[in-house]
Amino acid sequence: SDGKPVPDGETGAALVTDLHNYAMPLIRYENRDLATMKREPGCSCKRGLRKLERVDGRASDVLTGKKGTKVPSLAVNVLMTTIDLALVKQFQIVQKKSGETTLRIVRGASFVEERFLPMVARLESYLEGTKVEVVYLDEIPKTAAGKQRHVLVERD
Repeated sequence: SDGKPVPDGETGAALVTDLHNYAMPLIRYENRDLATMKREPGCSCKRGLRKLERVDGRASDVLTGKKGTKVPSLAVNVLMTTIDLALVKQFQIVQKKSGETTLRIVRGASFVEERFLPMVARLESYLEGTKVEVVYLDEIPKTAAGKQRHVLVERD
């Protein structure tokens, strides 16, 4: 983003100012959320501030299909959590700027590829035309903060 406000009705990076946090006030903190500004004028209270129409999700957690389809990480998480842990212990989807998409899998004790492939096909259907390459690993590394990221999207 160029740091300028987006026009009404468009989606952009959300910046938060929190002056009620006395330990560490946040001023124009970019929390990696995407939000869309409301098209109508400010609220009836006459504050003059713009209003959000909706919060669209995390910038880093939205996959993009070949035809421009946006797939939020929540949809991917719901799909993948329907898989038995004996089949898949861990997963992570990585999408490069080029659109190339890889599904990293740590196989469970009862992994059977024939039971797993329908999930890959369903993920590809969400991404409308994007081929998903499956890579099998022994472990999926955690972030420096010790968290497991299920969806990673390369950004500029």
